[in-house]
Amino acid sequence: MADPHPPRLALPFAVRHNLHVPTVEKRLLGWARGHGLVRGDAAAERFGAARFTRFAGYIHPDASADDLYLYARFLAWEFLADDRYAQDGLRSARAWERVIAHLEPVYRTGTAGRDASPVACSLADILGRVYSHADAQWRERFTNASMATLYSVVPGNSRRENSTCPGVDEFIRRRRIASGHAPCQLIDEFMTGGRLPPTVRDGALLAEIRTAETDVVSWTNDYYSCRKEEGAGGLDNFVLVLERAEKLDRAQAQDAVARRIQDRVADFLLARRELLGRVDESVSVGATDRVVRACVETMHNWMAGTDAWSRESRRYRLLDAGAAVRVPNYVEELLDLREPPGGGPFGDAGW
Repeated sequence: MADPHPPRLALPFAVRHNLHVPTVEKRLLGWARGHGLVRGDAAAERFGAARFTRFAGYIHPDASADDLYLYARFLAWEFLADDRYAQDGLRSARAWERVIAHLEPVYRTGTAGRDASPVACSLADILGRVYSHADAQWRERFTNASMATLYSVVPGNSRRENSTCPGVDEFIRRRRIASGHAPCQLIDEFMTGGRLPPTVRDGALLAEIRTAETDVVSWTNDYYSCRKEEGAGGLDNFVLVLERAEKLDRAQAQDAVARRIQDRVADFLLARRELLGRVDESVSVGATDRVVRACVETMHNWMAGTDAWSRESRRYRLLDAGAAVRVPNYVEELLDLREPPGGGPFGDAGW
């Protein structure tokens, strides 16, 4: 069988592993079952094959078992929500606006009502544990970033409805928000047990580093997932955008994305060097210096881990070479969330 992936990306970051992954994998599946996100043995097998805990371990290789469990839940929820968004019932802009109305109170309060959907209740379970240890300023930044991500989906849904493809510059701007990576960066800061000092957090250098990392992570995802996205009718994928905008074939478009990823890695390394060179001048050494360096190290882990996980996870191992482009059953049924008779776990609006 031919390799279902394009050539491996050459990234200058080491892949690191978390020793707690096997134990946390079992806890994560139990959590997904307990919240009604996974129903049945077949769905559980597909959930396990996605290897969300392994990905979380790549990002936070030094996390304790409990911290890894928290991060794995957050990461899995993000991906499962993305899968749900790709399903037919939520592809219209109006349907997604109902999703936003349903989830916004959870993001703002960290709680969900007794009759809330499994997706809302599982999100509340994650955020309730985070918010109890987070200050009000961090919570506001996290909520704003999460809501921006949700609202950024609406234009993509409109393009699906109209079968229109964004231009390259527009795509890059919107992809940075729609990737959902900004909330991940804030959870990564939370995972350090400290907070970035305002002089660094609000500075142009950290913004440049975070933007470059976001581009590398999201474009790497696009590099490996283009057939999945194409099979699901998606257009917001960098490979597919470059194919149309620059009239490239698939191999040429993938190569173009790979080159752009390398360019953004170089931008990241330059900005990182400058930031770490200035950090001692911006803040006192000690705890705050540790937080800055830990956040930068986690960015390395994200970039290396995204490449490794994308090749290992069955999530993107979709098609044999030459097979008709389609969304395979394990993606369609990853959560087994199609509504049963009498209403599904997401209610009338689908969520």
